Amino acid sequence: MASEFGRIYLQSLIGSAEEQVELHRHSRHRLRLRLADRRLRRLRGYEAWRAAPVEALADRPPRLALTLVSAAVLVVATLLGLVAAGPRNALAVAVVEVAGLVLVVWWFILAVACVPHESPSVPPRL
Repeated sequence: MASEFGRIYLQSLIGSAEEQVELHRHSRHRLRLRLADRRLRRLRGYEAWRAAPVEALADRPPRLALTLVSAAVLVVATLLGLVAAGPRNALAVAVVEVAGLVLVVWWFILAVACVPHESPSVPPRL
């Protein structure tokens, strides 16, 4: 119901903006025409974004995974410090170092995936 109301309201805003464009075009107000035309283009862009399929909007960055891997990297760094401060057990140091390297690689991959890029998941600015 709310989605239908939003669509109707958006159509009303677009109709009003179209009327403003025509009014300013006929009265030859160039600056007002440009502003009204810009508003109309933004509203139509927002309408196109709303009409996009849900699959296109599901392309979101994996921020939760990045947060969890960041926490795991901190835990592994703490473990490495504890293992290094305690008695020298080569196997424990090797396991913690390998786990740290794997987590750092995963952290880098997820950090790159979280870099913002132009996508339809962000609505256009109105």
